[in-house]
Amino acid sequence: MTEQKLFAYLNIDHPMVAWEVAIGRLQSVGEITGERFGVSLWTYSMLQSYVQAKLPKRFANELRLEYVRMRSHAHRVSRLHGLYFFKSKEDALFASGYWGMPERRQYISAVQFFPSALTEVDSEWITFNLGSNDDSAWMDSYWSGATAGVRPLTEILATGQGIVLNKELRIQAYKRIYYLWPTATPLLAAVCCAFDRCKLNDLAVVKPGLVSKGDTIQGNYYIYMKQFDEHQSEIVAAMEDCQKAGDCPPVVMPSDRSKIFSLPDLSYFSFELHDPESRMTFASIHNTA
Repeated sequence: MTEQKLFAYLNIDHPMVAWEVAIGRLQSVGEITGERFGVSLWTYSMLQSYVQAKLPKRFANELRLEYVRMRSHAHRVSRLHGLYFFKSKEDALFASGYWGMPERRQYISAVQFFPSALTEVDSEWITFNLGSNDDSAWMDSYWSGATAGVRPLTEILATGQGIVLNKELRIQAYKRIYYLWPTATPLLAAVCCAFDRCKLNDLAVVKPGLVSKGDTIQGNYYIYMKQFDEHQSEIVAAMEDCQKAGDCPPVVMPSDRSKIFSLPDLSYFSFELHDPESRMTFASIHNTA
């Protein structure tokens, strides 16, 4: 598919979103390595918020949506693995106000996107049904691309890779990581330089994942370091080039001189859900895959 300019709401208040935005990269789950472990940052953040707000029905219905997609609409892009976009900045601005987030309009960015698949859906089905309606008929309507009301609020679910074009937002995102985890900045700066200079797209990529353990569903974040370990020479060269050009972001070295950097503390973003309905649906998804 041809390159497209799409628009995304990138909530850099969330540190893991800030990590990826600072690098300037967006990619769907498994896009580079082909490994389908994990879920998208967007979906994980939503699921975690449902757990924190004690809304297990929303959590369960999000999983049921995926099960319905796999059974009847397998050609459509998964909400668990895909990215979320709008076709225009006007649509993104309207959604930010409609969803009660007008103060975060500065978090909207154009994205240079290279899609492998795109699916258009009316998000109004989610707004009006996810928290209360167990009837799978609305889920079929959602996946078929039907309009829920008079005015659809069209979202694009996508797989592929993209570059965040809002440079000011990228700078703000980097500052957020600098403030939260200053000694993680040597790693982040190296990845920023290597992504810009060498197009090494999978360096230190954030991977949120869900696993079933006993009678619970557990969510955790991981940072995928395999490509980072395999491309040391290219990363060093990219860092040197950035430093010569004056483009290297600021870093804070760990006080322990035996370490080059520290990793972000991801424990805060873990969760555990005890909900039989969600656990059964989660098992059905894995049995169907």
